[in-house]
Amino acid sequence: MLKTFSLAIFLLRLPPLKIPSIENVLFNSHSIARYILLFLLLIIFLKKTRKKIMRSSRLIDFALFLFTIKSFSIITAVSLSGFFSIYKDVFFGIILLYVALNLIRSKREVIRMIYVLIVSLFANLFFQILIYFRTDFYINFLSHFLYSKYFENFLIHFQRGRYFVDIFDASLVPLLLYFLKITKNFFRKGIFLAAMIFILFFSLVSGFRIHFMVFFFSIIFYFFLLKKRKEAFFLSFLLIFIVFVLSTNLVDTSLTTLNRLNLADESSTESIFSRIDFWNKALMMGFSNYFLGVGLGNYYDYYYPKNIFLLSLFNPKNRLLEVTAFHPHNIFFGYLAELGILGLSGLFLLLVYFVIIDFIKNKERNSLLRKTLITCFWSLFIFSLVMPDNIIQYTTLFWILRVLIERVEIS
Repeated sequence: MLKTFSLAIFLLRLPPLKIPSIENVLFNSHSIARYILLFLLLIIFLKKTRKKIMRSSRLIDFALFLFTIKSFSIITAVSLSGFFSIYKDVFFGIILLYVALNLIRSKREVIRMIYVLIVSLFANLFFQILIYFRTDFYINFLSHFLYSKYFENFLIHFQRGRYFVDIFDASLVPLLLYFLKITKNFFRKGIFLAAMIFILFFSLVSGFRIHFMVFFFSIIFYFFLLKKRKEAFFLSFLLIFIVFVLSTNLVDTSLTTLNRLNLADESSTESIFSRIDFWNKALMMGFSNYFLGVGLGNYYDYYYPKNIFLLSLFNPKNRLLEVTAFHPHNIFFGYLAELGILGLSGLFLLLVYFVIIDFIKNKERNSLLRKTLITCFWSLFIFSLVMPDNIIQYTTLFWILRVLIERVEIS
C-alpha cells in the first residue's frame, strides 16, 4: 500500500494535470490522488476495525481538533462555495495524515517517502525549466494538459513577471544537502548539487522574494542545527549583505527577485502594502467574529473591495486582486479571520507541540536525518507567513514532513 500512497503524494506535489479536452474537476491528477487516499483509508479502516489497532501519535489528535474547528466554522460562513473550496483540501489533508501515520512506521519507509519527495522535486524542476526557458511551448502546448484554473492563475502572475506558482521546493533544500553529505557517488553528488543550483536560480528569477529568502534560511537553519555555527553566521551575513546592497540601489541586476528586494519601484512595494491591508482586514474580521471567525474560505467574501472587483472582472489588475484576496497571506491572520480565537488557539497548540517534539524532547538524540526533516518543515512554515497555507501542495508537504519527523528513527 505504501507504493500506492507514494503515487498519491507524487501527484499532489505536481501541478494538476488533465487529459486534453476533458475539463472536469473530478478528473485530474489531484482528484485521482484524492481517490487513492480514500481507497487506502477504507482499507486501513477495515483492518483497524478487525485488529483494533490504537492510534500511536498525538499528532492526529491535534490535527483532528483543528479539523473540528474548521468544520464548525461553516456556521458563520456566508459563502458555502468558498467554504467547501477550501474544506475539501482540509478534509483530504486529514485523510493524508491518517493514512501516512498508518503506512509509515519504520525508518526504511521514511527513506522511501523521502525518495518520493526528491523525485517530485526533480519533476517540479523539469516543469520550471520548461516554464522559464520554453515559455511559448509551455503556454501553447503544455497548457492543454494543465487544469484550467491552475493555468489561469499562472497566466495572471506571469503577466506581472512572476513564475512558479504554488511551488515550495526551496524548503526541501536541506534534503539535498543531506544526500550530498551521505552520498559517496560523485555523479549523484553532481545531480543533487545541480538541483540546488537550479532551485537557487529559479528563486532569483521567480519574482517571489519568499523563494529566495527560504532558500537561504533553510541552509542557515540546517547548519545551525548541525552546530556548524561558522557556516550559519557566514550565510546569515551574506544574506544581510545582499539585501543591504540591493536596498541602497548600488547594484542593478536582471534578476527579478533581487530587483524586488531593493523596493525601488511601485511593483516591489505594492505587494507589501496590500499584505498590510489584508492583515488589517483580517484583524477586523477576527475581532468582529471573535469565537469562530467569518468561516473557512470566507475571507474574500468579507473583504470590502470585492464589489469593486466584480465591476470589472476582465481588467487584469482587478483579476489579480480577485485571485489574491481570497486569503490574508499569513497563517496567523488567516486563522484569526476565518476561524476566530478558537482556531488561532488551536494553531498555537499545534505549533507548541511541534516545538516540543522538534527542539526539546529527545533533543540530544536527534539523528542527522531527523534534524534535516525538522529544518525542511520549519522552512516550509516560513512560506505560510507571507503566502496562503490552504492550498493542497502546501498541505501535502506540511503533513508528510510532520509524519516523517515523528516516524524517523532517533539514534
